[in-house]
Amino acid sequence: MSIDTLPAPARDPLLAAAKLVIALLIGLLTLVMAAVVIAFGAALVLGPTQILAEIGAADAPLRAYWAVLALMLLFEGALFLSIRFLLELRRIVLSVEQGDPFHPANAERLARMGWLGLAIWLTDIPIGLIGAWLTPYLTAAEADLEISGDFGVESLFLILTLFILARVFRQGAAMRDDLEGTV
Repeated sequence: MSIDTLPAPARDPLLAAAKLVIALLIGLLTLVMAAVVIAFGAALVLGPTQILAEIGAADAPLRAYWAVLALMLLFEGALFLSIRFLLELRRIVLSVEQGDPFHPANAERLARMGWLGLAIWLTDIPIGLIGAWLTPYLTAAEADLEISGDFGVESLFLILTLFILARVFRQGAAMRDDLEGTV
């Protein structure tokens, strides 16, 4: 039976729920990205004097202004990478819904998701370091804000799993192609 003669896939509620959740997350992350761009623009317009006035009670140095700008840029980058990750996941869900999970493109999507996950994980490191440096000033200014990076080992396990799944899918697609060639 070739791919062209596969029966139409049945409606799967799990895939429908996954598509809905992914779409909602992409929408939410897009809104957050827009808010960060607006905040970044406001920080540039207001300048270091106004921003430092907010945390000036903590005797924050001028570097704090640049650290806040860097933090916003890093966060924006992590959001962008997260949206790209979700778009790749959405494409996988769509191909599974069409009845072709072991399509060679899915192996490439999983590999891209692994690289995107690694990039997000690496972006979290400077976010955490800048956040740790800013925390004493935010605490002294009584700001109700905590900035931390999430670079736990469980994220690395997810990234490793994505790379392994990419290889599994590559092998599955090759085996399927070999099987179709022998029929």
